Amino acid sequence: MKQSKRNWCRAALAVLASTMMSAPAFAQNQVTLVVPYAPGGITDILARLISKKLGDELQSTIVVENKPGAGTAIGAAYVAKAPPDGRTILLTTVSTTMIINPLIMEKPPYSPQELVPVAPIASAPFVLLAPAGFTASNLQDLQAMSKKGQNLNCATVGPGSTGHLTNAMFRQLTGINCTDIHYKGSGPATTDVIAGTVQLYFDGLSSAVPRVKSGQLKAIAVTGSKRSPALPNVPTAVELGFPRFVSESTFGMVAPAKTPQATLKKLHAAISKVIAEPEIRSKLSELGAEVEASAGVAEYRQQIATDAAAWKAIVGGMDLTSLR
Repeated sequence: MKQSKRNWCRAALAVLASTMMSAPAFAQNQVTLVVPYAPGGITDILARLISKKLGDELQSTIVVENKPGAGTAIGAAYVAKAPPDGRTILLTTVSTTMIINPLIMEKPPYSPQELVPVAPIASAPFVLLAPAGFTASNLQDLQAMSKKGQNLNCATVGPGSTGHLTNAMFRQLTGINCTDIHYKGSGPATTDVIAGTVQLYFDGLSSAVPRVKSGQLKAIAVTGSKRSPALPNVPTAVELGFPRFVSESTFGMVAPAKTPQATLKKLHAAISKVIAEPEIRSKLSELGAEVEASAGVAEYRQQIATDAAAWKAIVGGMDLTSLR
């Protein structure tokens, strides 16, 4: 009888062990959600906004860990080298990590092939800002000023940033001559635009909207494919006659490249469900971002490839010496 009971216990333990081994790697485990930026920015806010609900969907505890530096490269390299078991994932500006960094970095500490797209979360366009009393009100006005030889300066938050590359797109597609002025952050750049020291600045909506609504800054155009609900009266560059002038920060999840397909599909389904919730959509809208969704991992991978081709054409016309 005792022997039979022992055999039954062994069999039960074997079945339990087998079940645990076949379950998705993140089930009933802690998942580290790496953010490659310092706390407080929009990417960090997004991570903390969805982490609790995502943990509920995955039946896991989500721990947000900030690994800032080198234009997302430090955090991306950390995740790229992590075990592909679903326990370490990256919430990043995919436009930077998967597209721009590989184009402009001479020796990045990771390869995009070491990471696999999981799911999109949101996209946020830039808004072209000018001092409140600036005479130009649209892109055609700026073209006229440029043709007359008027000196225009355009702020960025640093060489190689998406905003910097948006400046390059701006020049290439509109023919407007504008000199880049690099700052260490949005705060000092905005201060100089308000003061009129710098004439133009492509800023993120989350930080720009309050200053536009207060009258401190003038919004000339947004760079999304459609108008932003955060600034519904501001036209897009597309509306103003530049159909290719679309530049957005795209936020999404990526994981180590060898993560099993079953785990990727489970993560994709969970993330898609969370960002579809009205509460999350509303909060994203307040940040000037709109929910992005894809039918699956393969579709998201193709979407990134399409965006990469567009940015490659822009970067190909730049002098990258100053970025390396």
